[in-house]
Amino acid sequence: MKIPQAIRTWLLLTLLSTPVLADYSQSELAQVAEQTTWLKLLKYEGEGNSQKSAVFSEEFFFADNGSTDPEAELAATLIAFSSPLQPAYDDKGELLEGLKGENVSKDQHPQCRFRGRYTWLKTQFDLSTIEEINCPAFEEWSADVDSISFILATGYLNNPASFYGHTLLKLNTRSEDHTSSQSSNRLLDQSVNYGAIIPDGENPFVYIVKGISGFYEAGFTHKEFYYHDHNYGDGQLRDQWEYELNLTPEEVQLVTAHAWELLGRKYDYYFFTRNCAYRMAELFEVVDGVEFKPDRTFMLPQAFFQELSQARHNGEPLIREVYYHPSKQQILYNSYLNLNGEQQEITHNLIATGDFRNNTDYQTQPTDKRQIITDTVMNYYQFAEVAVEGKRSSYEPTAPQYSAALKERFRLPVGTPELDTEIPAAPHNGRNPSLLRLSGKHLTPANKTGIQLLVRPAYYDALDAREGHVKNGQLAMGTIAASIYDDALRLDYFDLINISSVNNAVTYLPGDRGFAWKLRAGAIRQTESCDHCVIPRFSGSFGKARALFDQNMMIAGYVGGALQDNLNDAGYAYVSAGADLLLHLAPVDIKLSSEARQHIDSDWADEYDHSAELRFETSTNSELRIVGRHNRGSSITAGYGVYW
Repeated sequence: MKIPQAIRTWLLLTLLSTPVLADYSQSELAQVAEQTTWLKLLKYEGEGNSQKSAVFSEEFFFADNGSTDPEAELAATLIAFSSPLQPAYDDKGELLEGLKGENVSKDQHPQCRFRGRYTWLKTQFDLSTIEEINCPAFEEWSADVDSISFILATGYLNNPASFYGHTLLKLNTRSEDHTSSQSSNRLLDQSVNYGAIIPDGENPFVYIVKGISGFYEAGFTHKEFYYHDHNYGDGQLRDQWEYELNLTPEEVQLVTAHAWELLGRKYDYYFFTRNCAYRMAELFEVVDGVEFKPDRTFMLPQAFFQELSQARHNGEPLIREVYYHPSKQQILYNSYLNLNGEQQEITHNLIATGDFRNNTDYQTQPTDKRQIITDTVMNYYQFAEVAVEGKRSSYEPTAPQYSAALKERFRLPVGTPELDTEIPAAPHNGRNPSLLRLSGKHLTPANKTGIQLLVRPAYYDALDAREGHVKNGQLAMGTIAASIYDDALRLDYFDLINISSVNNAVTYLPGDRGFAWKLRAGAIRQTESCDHCVIPRFSGSFGKARALFDQNMMIAGYVGGALQDNLNDAGYAYVSAGADLLLHLAPVDIKLSSEARQHIDSDWADEYDHSAELRFETSTNSELRIVGRHNRGSSITAGYGVYW
C-alpha cells in the first residue's frame, strides 16, 4: 500500500527523532545484519560490497541505501517499528475517522506492512519497549493458517507463459478436508502467485524474447485459491499437484508473514532463471535450514519439485504429503473409462438427448452404473464449457441435457461408486529436464561415419515425455545437434523452439476429438546428403490424432508449411502433408514420421522426409536412442543420453 508523500515526510521526521537504537549496541546491529535470514528477508543477491536486493520497489526499504546496505536497513527498520501510529487518509487525501480510520492507520504501520521482518526480529532483539501494533488486514488474511503447500499446475502448450508448468503457494487453513479437490475450505484458502506483468494481448513470440531477456517486471500477488483452481483445472484443463510442507507452526507463521510483506513488490523477471519456481523457493529460505533451489542454469518447475522431494528439515522430509487434483478433463476421462462399450454408447446418447427417463438401455443398467453414467454426462458438460470452441451455448452446464442429468442424479442414491482410476506418478518422480546425448552417425550414400553431440537444455520430446509432461507432446528449446566427420564440425540443426501437441482424445465427443499441431523455429540442414546447407526455417502444421490400443498408440495426420531461406533454389516456402505414429511399450518408445513437401516457386521436385526413432529407457535419467532419417540421402545415429 503506497503512503501519500505528506505522510511519508511526516513519518520520516518522527522516525529520526526516535531513540530506539540506543537500546542496541553497534556490534549487535552488525551481527544481526550479517545473518543469512536478514539478507534473505531483504532479497539480497551477490556478496560483500556487491550485494543488492532483487526487489527494486522503493517502498520496500526504509533507508535510502537499504537496497545495498543491510545494516543501514536494519537500523531504519527498528526505528520504523517503534514509530507511533500515523493518521489515516483516503485516496483523496482526506482524514479518515472512526473504526475505519483506526484500522487503516494500523495496517499502514511498518510493523504491519513488514510483518515478516517484525516476526523474525522479535527473535533477535528484545522489542518489549516497542508497542506491538495489531494488524487487522494481516490477521484476517492469515487467520487459521496451519500449513503451507506448493501447487504445481502441469504444463500447458497453448500459452508460452505456462509451457513448463506453474508454481503457486497455498496457505492451508485449519480443516480436515482442505486437500479434497472439491472442498470449499480448500478453494477459499489464500494463494500467493509470482509472475511477470504482461500487457494484454502480448504476442507469444514477443513474450518469449522479452521473458528470456528480462524485459518484464514481476511480483507477488494473492487471491483465493478457487481463482487459480478454476483458471488451471477448469479453464485450461491442467492437472494440479499439491505438496504440503512439513513445517513447525512458528515456521508457518514466518513464511506467511514474509509472503505478506512481498505482495506488490517489483522484481525483474527472467523466464528460465528468476521465474516463479526460483522466487517461491527463495521465499522459504527465511526458515533456518531450508534451502531447495536447484543449482542449475535453468530453473524449471519440475527440477524445483525434484529438489523439494529430496529436502529434509528438522530431521524429517520437508514434504509432508502429496495430493493429486485432476482437471475437469481428467475427471471426465476417469468416469468414462469406468464404463464398458455399451455403457459408453448410452452415455453418448444421453449427452446428445438428455432423455434419461425414456432410455431403456440406461434404465436397465445396475444402480452403480447409472450413477457413473449420470456423473459422466455432468462431467462432460463441465468439460465442454471450455473445450468446445464456438459452441458454448450448446455445450455448457446451462444446457438442457445437463439439467436433465442433474435431476436424474438427485433421483439416484447419494454417493458415488468407487472408480477404478490410475493416479499418475507425481512430477517429482520424473527424470531431470535437460539432455546430453553422444551418438555415432553414418551417412549414405556419402559413406561417412562420425560422431554427433546433442544438447537439449529443456525439456522433453514425444518419446521421453514422462511425469509432469504433456503426454505425446514435445517442448524443446535451445536444442543443438552437431556432427564431426572428415575432421570437420557440421551443424545438423538448432531448434530455438520445437513444440508439438498430440491431444489424447478418449471420448471423441465434441471438444475431445484429438487435435494435433506442430511449431518449429530454428536452423536445419536442408537434406541428409548436402554439406554447408544449414538454413533458417519456420514451420508449422495442424491436424487430427487418434489413440489406438488403450492410448498406447497414437496416429496423427497433418497439413502445414514452412518459410525458409532460398539456398540451392529450394524456394522461400513449401506446403506439406504428413503423418506420425507413436507407440509406447515401456521401456521402449517408437516414433515413425513421414512428410511430403511441395516447394513454391522452386526448381526442386517434390521432397519427402521420412524418419524412424526408437528410445530405450535404461534408467530414470539415461537412455539409448536410435534415429534413422531419409531425405535425398540417409543417416542413422545410435547413442547414449543422460538427463541432467
